[in-house]
Amino acid sequence: MAGWGEKFSKMTQSAVNKSKEVAEITKLTLNNNSLEAEITTVSNQIGEYVVANQLLTDDEIVSQKLRQIDELKAAIAANEAKIREIKNINVCPACGAEVPNTSNFCDKCGSPMKKDAPVVEEEAPVVEKVCVKCGTSLETEAAFCPNCGEKCE
Repeated sequence: MAGWGEKFSKMTQSAVNKSKEVAEITKLTLNNNSLEAEITTVSNQIGEYVVANQLLTDDEIVSQKLRQIDELKAAIAANEAKIREIKNINVCPACGAEVPNTSNFCDKCGSPMKKDAPVVEEEAPVVEKVCVKCGTSLETEAAFCPNCGEKCE
């Protein structure tokens, strides 16, 4: 029986050692994953710095990628403008808050809001169609103002 107990003890010790090895490997693997994620973050920061400061523009690949980023940013800005138009909001030039088109002042910081065209009050019923830019009476099916060329809504 003493032989069996000794074998059992060795098997138990071997299992404990294997368990420790697996735990150590798992710990090191997780640490490597964390370090790789940090490398990715730092690489992205380098890329953002290069883009923000327009560096390495003499390199054709970098220059091409910078142009691509500019095109993507322009598309984003156009989409954001359309979203604001659909939502009938402006963005405060002082604090960046979303402000209804009907507001003369930002409700977050109190800054005056720039208005590009007069806003027709929703409460007042429109008797006839008029140009929002110049006030000229329009035919109901008019797509553009005959006086100033403004697109009709």
